[in-house]
Amino acid sequence: MKQDRFFEDHLICVSDDPGNDFNTGIGSDELYNDAYREFTKTLNNAYAVLRLSFPMVEKPSIYVGSSSSCNAEVNNRKEIIISTGLIDTAVDAINIRYSDARLSKAGLLSHLHGAQIRSEIQYYVWRFIVLHEAYHLWHGHLEWDQNYSFNEDGKINRCIVNSLETLTQEKSYQERILYFECGSEDDRQKAITNQAKELDADLSAIQMLFLQMTAPIQKEKNCLKLMEHTTLLLGALLTIFSILDGNDGAQFEKLIDPRFYMSDHPLPAIRMYYAEEQLNWLLFELLGDTNIFLINKIESEWLIIVDDLESMRTQDTDWRNVFHYPAYTAAAQQRTTQLKKRFNEMYDTMSEFATGGMLEKL
Repeated sequence: MKQDRFFEDHLICVSDDPGNDFNTGIGSDELYNDAYREFTKTLNNAYAVLRLSFPMVEKPSIYVGSSSSCNAEVNNRKEIIISTGLIDTAVDAINIRYSDARLSKAGLLSHLHGAQIRSEIQYYVWRFIVLHEAYHLWHGHLEWDQNYSFNEDGKINRCIVNSLETLTQEKSYQERILYFECGSEDDRQKAITNQAKELDADLSAIQMLFLQMTAPIQKEKNCLKLMEHTTLLLGALLTIFSILDGNDGAQFEKLIDPRFYMSDHPLPAIRMYYAEEQLNWLLFELLGDTNIFLINKIESEWLIIVDDLESMRTQDTDWRNVFHYPAYTAAAQQRTTQLKKRFNEMYDTMSEFATGGMLEKL
């Protein structure tokens, strides 16, 4: 059913039947419905798991919004809205980056057909997007914003924000940085806080995805499938972070540019490296130290999926083809440490509003 909702601060049409309501061309009806089904199934599964331990957790509504922007957001009405533009852009990026020619040249998961690889990566993209937005809600990020803030000295203040619609949104790094370009110290504190919340939502989504992914694999004790799906998950994370990167990772000076510290999302290279760190830890928790050979094998496979040396050497810097890992320099590592510290400072007050459990302190 079509409804009107505010999205990116303007009114758009949203639907829980996007294939019929937003059919824009050949195959779009199937694509939007397929994505919506995966959003719903993933959220239902996560909600069922969380509800066993956290009976206060609520399941948000999901809509696809008719918008060309590449964005997803959650609002205080407990609604997740994912734009058709993000769905279209993600599919386009997957098809280009993981074409049969590129997969064959890389030797990536050579026992699988290219179409199967692209399809699985696409499903993991849908799962990550909806879980990331859901964890903004389940961890009380929106309520925290309405009750607390950090002052210019970096200390937590109790406050009340009079806002009808507090949103957390996924936008490109360039779009976000413009808002903070001439920001004050207060803006800088808000940016650091927002970036810390994004890492929290990322890591919580990854943990839930890993849990959903490994449950059937553990029953089968199938190490090959574990390697496949861990690699496919990395490909999905690479895809979504590359889209949000907007090729800014190619400009290493962004890491020392003061404006970087004013963006309300971490540089995508930071998000990707931190995701790898989290997956490495999850594999050790699952397999133990005695399976270090298998863990190394899995990591060697996922390094193929994130390797951009050839693209960089040939100056192929189209955002759909390249994720710029060299952007994760000492400056970015220092920033990651700062974001961990900020999250830990927020932990106790954020726990007041969390209904879906919290990660341990970072």
